[in-house]
Amino acid sequence: AEEVQPRRRLHVQGKRSFLYLIGVMTAAVLSGYFQWARGIQEALMIAMALLSWFTTPRSIHEANHFHFHPIAEVAALFAGIFVTMVPALEILHDRASHFNLHAPWQYFWLSGILSSFLLTFTAMASGLVGTSAENLGGLLHSDLGVSLLRAVSAGAVFMGANSYIGNGPNFMVKSIAERHGVEMPSFGGYLLYSTAVLLPIFVVVTLVFFG
Repeated sequence: AEEVQPRRRLHVQGKRSFLYLIGVMTAAVLSGYFQWARGIQEALMIAMALLSWFTTPRSIHEANHFHFHPIAEVAALFAGIFVTMVPALEILHDRASHFNLHAPWQYFWLSGILSSFLLTFTAMASGLVGTSAENLGGLLHSDLGVSLLRAVSAGAVFMGANSYIGNGPNFMVKSIAERHGVEMPSFGGYLLYSTAVLLPIFVVVTLVFFG
């Protein structure tokens, strides 16, 4: 006979952490509206994280096997990438005119390919080579400029899913899954999966929105 499992009431523990998550999102949104001084947004987010850590019962952390190893692993990886990316950014800055980019679809693919291997590459590049948000704002006064900004934004966001290091959470999820015994694809294997699934979608996006 089939064994009948006793009915258990579904409930969520640690619900107060939802408040801290809302606090993080609120800080991100408000910083864009009120132009806070540098560091205020980050300080608020760190405060929310600390509140969550110190107010969540240790039993919940233990039940979820929570630890900082995946976070430290991702931090070390991206610290190394950020340090070594500066020469590459300078080369791009000096030779940008040689790329001969004119159409939005070209910006979509180039920004996407670069962002596939570095979180927020385009934002980092514009900041380090001296392109300010005010200068980019001038593009909003022309139809072509708006199309170019849309193409860059879409490419950077969409193609961040192409590799483990395209977005920080990608690699963190891999690390967490492996520590729980889940077999994950290699870096190259992930690229094969993502290319097979996402490349046709990107082609359609190009034809529909940037063709």
